[in-house]
Amino acid sequence: MSDLVSIVVPVYNTEQVLERCLSSLVNQSYKRIEILLIDDGSTDNSGTICDEYAKKDSRVKAFHSVNLGAAHARNVGVDKAKGRYITFVDSDDYVDDKMIESLIDDIAMNDSDLSISSLTEEDDSESFCISIEPDNKGEILFLSQRYLVFGPTQKMYKTEIIKKTKFPENVKYGEDLLFNIEYLKKIKSVSYQNKCFYHYCRNNNGLSTKNRWDMFDNDMFLHKALLEWYVDIGIFDGKVKEFLYDRVFDTAVNSIGLTFRKDCPFNFSETRQLVDRIVSDDMVQESIEYTDVEKYAKWQTYLIKHKNSLILSVIALVERIFND
Repeated sequence: MSDLVSIVVPVYNTEQVLERCLSSLVNQSYKRIEILLIDDGSTDNSGTICDEYAKKDSRVKAFHSVNLGAAHARNVGVDKAKGRYITFVDSDDYVDDKMIESLIDDIAMNDSDLSISSLTEEDDSESFCISIEPDNKGEILFLSQRYLVFGPTQKMYKTEIIKKTKFPENVKYGEDLLFNIEYLKKIKSVSYQNKCFYHYCRNNNGLSTKNRWDMFDNDMFLHKALLEWYVDIGIFDGKVKEFLYDRVFDTAVNSIGLTFRKDCPFNFSETRQLVDRIVSDDMVQESIEYTDVEKYAKWQTYLIKHKNSLILSVIALVERIFND
């Protein structure tokens, strides 16, 4: 008999596209599945749609809770999962009908602890299965550069491992990266196949559409977690270091850029404190040596390098006035 696969779907206010997602799941070519719909306190018709699908298909189970966020919803799904394997699908996305079958076949063929497929198909890449160790630094960097270790979707996890790994619920965004890092610490191998089954659809309810005034603190927390993992597996040098420090410097520039916006909620003193914290951060200063600073304005790089929070804060205030 084939192994049971649990598909965990956090649902929040996606009534317009939810049926598209659920239709793609119930019509999977791999039939031995359970679909766990975790309605995270939706205020639209999403909860009703979940219940309707649960009535029509015995493989679908609907659960309802107050709004506590996607991380909590996924954790509820993991706790309730009965399958040998678990995958995650967001309710505003949809998948090809061969996704579950292909991910399961990949795990079986490679005896891997985690199977990952593409979000967008890469013509110049090849499928692989690797042990997580320094000899495979190039492949681990490949997965990082294409953000394939950053989210919980288009992946197949082993339940016995994932139940020991929770999504952090005290992080506003990026909790999926922290979750994946903890999972990767517990496994020996990961396989990747250059096939695109998962269709990511941007949602207006998403964090990407909101001003993230706490961007610097949150993103640096994620960067440091990634750094610790790279160091732990012995690959933090060369292009891996360049990749991470490029992200760090980009976070610094974008976080300062937010203070230039006319809707920035910080007064001058608060702006100065934030900018000073950014330019004084050790990782930010180290990143200047490794990132391609030519991508940024020379004056901006110069002021960050010389930790001139006063001038940056004055420029931010002037920008707000002229953009008003």
